[in-house]
Amino acid sequence: MDKTTQDNPLPGLVAEFPRLFRGEVPGRSDLDTGWVELVRRALARIDAMLTDDQAAQVNVAQVKEKWGELRLYVFAFDLDQATQERIAGFVKEAQAESQMTCAKCGQPGDLRTDFPHVQTLCDTHAAERGEPPVRRRPPQGEPS
Repeated sequence: MDKTTQDNPLPGLVAEFPRLFRGEVPGRSDLDTGWVELVRRALARIDAMLTDDQAAQVNVAQVKEKWGELRLYVFAFDLDQATQERIAGFVKEAQAESQMTCAKCGQPGDLRTDFPHVQTLCDTHAAERGEPPVRRRPPQGEPS
């Protein structure tokens, strides 16, 4: 993977899903490498369910992080309600998973709110910011 792709994985996703991005990186978009697979999985599910005519009515308008969570804005114009709801469901699943996935590396992570920039990070990447590890509760029935 070249440096440009490592720094900004969006061009690779645009190349992989040209029907959804309309061939260009959306403006005001940024994506850390840890969430690339979450976005790829959501877009693959959306792309697979659409005919070419339906895909022409869909546009990925923005991909970014906000308040420690993935924001994937996918607009679907003139599609039936059921199709729009399925698209929204795939997006919501990716957003929910991002709340438990390190944005930097894709490993399990936690929402970190102790610094001005809220992010979902694993303990390793949080330590790089000077944060202590998260003390996780043991599953019910196990000693703490």
